[in-house]
Amino acid sequence: MGRTVVVLGGGISGLAASYHLSRAPCPPKVVLVESSERLGGWIRSVRGPNGAIFELGPRGIRPAGALGARTLLLGFGHLVPSSEDPGVLGIVYDSVAFPEQDGSPPGLRVTVMLGGSWLQTLEASGCVLSQELFQQRAQEAAATQLGLKEMPSHCLVHLHKTKNQLKWRQSHDRTVEWPKEYPGRSRKQAPSILHVPGCQLLRCRDRDHLGAVSEQPRSSAESRVGVASSTFSTFPLF
Repeated sequence: MGRTVVVLGGGISGLAASYHLSRAPCPPKVVLVESSERLGGWIRSVRGPNGAIFELGPRGIRPAGALGARTLLLGFGHLVPSSEDPGVLGIVYDSVAFPEQDGSPPGLRVTVMLGGSWLQTLEASGCVLSQELFQQRAQEAAATQLGLKEMPSHCLVHLHKTKNQLKWRQSHDRTVEWPKEYPGRSRKQAPSILHVPGCQLLRCRDRDHLGAVSEQPRSSAESRVGVASSTFSTFPLF
């Protein structure tokens, strides 16, 4: 009788583990156990009333400890849920994009993406969107999200306008742009859920597909995204 491997949890890690186990030279019987009625964990698709599909995840994994220190040096980033901070969209640690920062003294460039309801509220109230405002907000986000409480040695602020357009990247790496109106789409036109060959899925009744949305639609014809890039001359590696 062959081996049976039980994978607990149908999230991202559970699906990946089941997939690689099923592709082993002598694959065991893989049973994926999921307590909820859907798979994917943080990956979740929600279909709007007009047929548009919005992605609610996955969320970024924030750095912590020695692993987080290496992650920051290699270059990574994370998204910030709007429920946690309505003004911060995400933070990118793009040290790899700037090799000159590998010299002495050590430095780290952090790019903070600002926007969302925080920026929309400021625009609606007629507030002056000054460079100092974005810089202060970015420094607060870097301190809260990454523990970077030192003053940056340099700070560049840019305000970008984005059209109200949704971009959907499918699994075959083709970008499909949907206009503002988002015409209704039937379920048959959506890509199917991720298939794990050779794996028995328990309580799998979620038919939404997996993917990623690069930009969510705004209520106005145009939206703005503020980007503040700060260079910290000294950075404690935890």
